[in-house]
Amino acid sequence: MGGIVALVDRSGQGVDSVAVDSMVEALSHRGPDGSDQWVDGPCGLGHLHHYTTPTAGRPDQPLRRDDCVVVADGRVDNRRELEELLDLDAGVTTDAEYLLAAYRKWGTACPEHVVGAYAFAIWDESRRRLFCARDHAGIRPCYVATGDGRVAVASEIRALRRLPFVSTALDEIAVGDFLVGDPADTERTFFEDVTRLPPGHALVATDDEVRTWQYWSLDPTVEISMESDEAYAAAFKQLFERAVQCRLRRPPEGRVGSTLSGGLDSSAIATVAQRFTPAETGPFPTVSLSFEGIPGVDETAYAESVLETGDFDGRFVAAADLHPFRDVDRVLTAQETPFFANSLFLHWGMYGTAADMDVRVMLDGYGGDETLGRGVAYLAGLARSGQLRRLAAEIPATADRRGESVRTVLLNEVVAPLVPEPLWRARRLVRGESDPLADRTSVLNTDFTDRIGIRKRLQRREEPPPKTVRDDHRWLVTQGLLSRDLVAANKAGIAFGIEPRFPFLDRRLVEFCLALPADQKFRRGWERFVLRRALGEYLPSDVRWREDKADLRPCFLEGLRTHDAERLRSLAGEEEEVETWRYVDRAAFGTNVDAFLDGRDLNARRAVWRPALLGSWLRRRRNT
Repeated sequence: MGGIVALVDRSGQGVDSVAVDSMVEALSHRGPDGSDQWVDGPCGLGHLHHYTTPTAGRPDQPLRRDDCVVVADGRVDNRRELEELLDLDAGVTTDAEYLLAAYRKWGTACPEHVVGAYAFAIWDESRRRLFCARDHAGIRPCYVATGDGRVAVASEIRALRRLPFVSTALDEIAVGDFLVGDPADTERTFFEDVTRLPPGHALVATDDEVRTWQYWSLDPTVEISMESDEAYAAAFKQLFERAVQCRLRRPPEGRVGSTLSGGLDSSAIATVAQRFTPAETGPFPTVSLSFEGIPGVDETAYAESVLETGDFDGRFVAAADLHPFRDVDRVLTAQETPFFANSLFLHWGMYGTAADMDVRVMLDGYGGDETLGRGVAYLAGLARSGQLRRLAAEIPATADRRGESVRTVLLNEVVAPLVPEPLWRARRLVRGESDPLADRTSVLNTDFTDRIGIRKRLQRREEPPPKTVRDDHRWLVTQGLLSRDLVAANKAGIAFGIEPRFPFLDRRLVEFCLALPADQKFRRGWERFVLRRALGEYLPSDVRWREDKADLRPCFLEGLRTHDAERLRSLAGEEEEVETWRYVDRAAFGTNVDAFLDGRDLNARRAVWRPALLGSWLRRRRNT
């Protein structure tokens, strides 16, 4: 892991090494093992070293081979496949070398062949071309700025802001999207002059053009057909084991560990990882949350059940000691801008404990929902295809599993997805649900919402319920919140010297799961049906057949309402927070804070948390 910077002058002038040095200096926290720069003529590259794989640092980056130079914040997971395709020498060991070899063979099509988590930049001297790419899910961050005849790329925004052509002006549309909780835009940042390279995209910058394109997308027409449930389970198990194994590459120093909530996803990863970790390395470290003192949340028994299946070094962090604003200044420094992940404070506490355990690589179950799908529209699909006998068996089973009435399941899971889109929109209009802004928040400044036209943006994005399981599944994997949360985890991990890794987001596993038949994703009310069948060898029965999923909202709400009450009141009462009230209606915010602290049930993320987080960030920004 680490960080990258790249600066290219397209105007015919050379790149100043001082500018590259300044960009690298801004990212020094991403390079606990040092840094290096390379500058020659129109291009300068920099790399921050963070050794989290056995071969990292041999040789260090920037890495030059003939007329190409590469810097990569990345990990290549299909190394064996690439060794055969590229006919690599035995001496090729680092991930950067694999990426450079792939580029030399396939050119700008190389990301299509590389599986892993990466953001990299290659300067091709013979073509006077900078080529950059970001992994399929957006696990590693990659930001871009252009201006003054130059193109700059970096792992974090702060490096780009060192450049004179990058202003500090805020992108008000991004501010609005944040406040209403709309993460769909995969390119905007909080700064007008800085964009994100979207997941699964690549960029080329030459003297003549700067161009981006999408090199990877999910094909919703592909469907896998196997002879039995057992065959699907066996195939899933093989892919999942490989996804975990290739993320167990150990750093030169430190340990590989895992989060362990007691839910299906993290439990699956922890048990498989422990099985494939050599016994001589000692117990496999895990970090879990304990929920004593927080009503309505307790997964401790499930986590302990997992720990009994193997040789684990399991630690528990008291969730009651964590709260959203506890380390908010440090978190905002790491994140650079306000963030959507309202449970990040829990991960922050867990990473701190993991670092104390000498963990340098942290496996994480995030992405399980997206990769495995939810089975939404499965029952409607049975109705649409005339499988009424099967539907008649599935509805009561689903109702029983969820603790809902048959009527509720019938209306929500069968009737609603079958309603034609014009009727769906007409129904919303009749019921007064046609204002998407009113549905989301009531705390925004009216002048601000009119100025950025946020209602129209939200209306354009409104969609009726998904028609098929695969439509919903594909949306889950490609929706903008996924990459935002992954980058938030990456930046939080960096603050503790930890690389988060996400086995469920292995590209091969994602593609396989999307192509599964709907009944492998949802059966008789059981979500993740294929995983439950596939991992019986690993998971304890009580975890494997859990009927519930932990709701972490009580942790968030309890902490915000108790520990952070004074901070909320203080912010609401600060008349001098002029910049905050440019976006947020102060009176409405104060009313919502009072109502929330009095115990009323509000959407605290939109009505209280996000306005308060934005205000905290704007205040820090003004004072630094």
